[in-house]
Amino acid sequence: MHYTKINLYLALLIPSALITGPAIPDIIISLIAFIFLIFNYNNSELFFKKYKYFSIAFIVIWLYLLLNSILSYNPVLSFERSLPFIRFYFFTLALNQILNNERNFKLIIIFSLIPILFVCLDLFYQFIFLVDIFGFEAQHGNTRFQGPFDDELIAGSFL
Repeated sequence: MHYTKINLYLALLIPSALITGPAIPDIIISLIAFIFLIFNYNNSELFFKKYKYFSIAFIVIWLYLLLNSILSYNPVLSFERSLPFIRFYFFTLALNQILNNERNFKLIIIFSLIPILFVCLDLFYQFIFLVDIFGFEAQHGNTRFQGPFDDELIAGSFL
């Protein structure tokens, strides 16, 4: 199996994984970036030339974050937070490679609509019955609906 297919399957999981919280999507994004980096290590110069301006802009922003880390009150903690941002560069390159195929683009759109539709239907159900399909009751006097997100009122942000 070609690594692009593995990255495609992982990318298809991201929209559904967003319902669970930030940890699983971050792990998936890191895996996609890592797989891309491993299989394109020999072609790194090709990608840098092909996406020259994007690469330069991203590296400048990342270096700015690292410089801010040096100047921060707690440099160690700041480095721990700013150093992993490089994964988004490789994730963007991997996603660009995946989306070059029109079929893959359509698959990602379809797989993105499924969790959106699920959350919408869950919110409608909760609006009508004041409890969602998982048994979570509406909050704040039945005026705030959280859908499948339990006590977090983030359904609007997800949509």
